[in-house]
Amino acid sequence: MCVLKRFRAIGFLILYLFSNCVCSQNTYDYQKVFGENYSEALAFIKNNRWISDSIAIYGVDPQLAISIVFPELIRYSVLKDIIETHGLEVLYVQYGSKYADFSIGRFQIKPSFASRLEKDWDIHIKELKHLENRIPSFDTTDNAKNRIQRIKRLKNENWQVKYLVMFIKLNEQKPEITEYSLKQKLLFLASAYNVGYWYKADTIQSKGAKNYYHTNLIRPEVCYNYASISLYHYEK
Repeated sequence: MCVLKRFRAIGFLILYLFSNCVCSQNTYDYQKVFGENYSEALAFIKNNRWISDSIAIYGVDPQLAISIVFPELIRYSVLKDIIETHGLEVLYVQYGSKYADFSIGRFQIKPSFASRLEKDWDIHIKELKHLENRIPSFDTTDNAKNRIQRIKRLKNENWQVKYLVMFIKLNEQKPEITEYSLKQKLLFLASAYNVGYWYKADTIQSKGAKNYYHTNLIRPEVCYNYASISLYHYEK
């Protein structure tokens, strides 16, 4: 149990460092702000064109989808050399997301986020039956075996793309989405990806308007708006 408490303490520290930073909204040249890390994120997309091709196969706009997760690609390029999740993976498999919930892979998806997507996918799969063969239903029983499989999927880039597609397709079922312009849709989806798509639309918009995003290990004085970075990349 000492080990368990230790990992929980580390988890709370990470959450503190990467949250609760709210600043005034401004217009930024994000490519300049994030410099080399922005360039590395661009290079990753350019060197992995299969990602755009795969997204398009599912009937999703690749530019829209990649823009949603682009802030995560920037963050990943900063953290890739210090990310070590093995201990957290063990805790998650044994005890679940209440004890260990951590971002995995380029798209920085947490197990709890993936679990929600899987459950919601199973509910709506009949409405999305044209994708059923490509992304079948999941066994979402909360046990160690299924948690191991979820970790494996999250560490696989092909599956990260599928989770992103699932996220977009599920959110497109929301009535308000049909009334949005393309820009509004991107801002909404980016906010939902960042703060939690399961909230009501007004909560997503309210939370998404705040500036929580940064790439520092220690909380900085200036933070940025996640959805604004997504829009900046899309328009570039």
